[in-house]
Amino acid sequence: MTDSRVTIELADEADDPADELLRGLAADLAAHEDLSGAVRGVPRPPVPGEQGAVTAAVEVLNAAGPYASALVGAVFGWLTERALTRRVRLRVRRADGAETRVDAPTAAEAERLLRFLGEGQG
Repeated sequence: MTDSRVTIELADEADDPADELLRGLAADLAAHEDLSGAVRGVPRPPVPGEQGAVTAAVEVLNAAGPYASALVGAVFGWLTERALTRRVRLRVRRADGAETRVDAPTAAEAERLLRFLGEGQG
């Protein structure tokens, strides 16, 4: 069976507050009917001066077939909302290590991401 996990991170390390953005993305994805139960925040241990771990990435456990469409739709809905006030770039990595960046919430980018997710299923 093919591993269809996908990890989503902020592409720009300087994005602040990264933890808040990624927690929001995880919550939005988890609220989606087709993704519920398949989304988790990936913590990073705290650095000196921080209290508690922070969210470093969002992992989606099943991004194959119809779930890929649900994931792309939910990610682009989230990106569209963020684009009203700031630019957010995402790095999306498949379980096979291949990765791509998503820079804008456009139909062309959504199609490209959907093709990228499908390529990992063959």
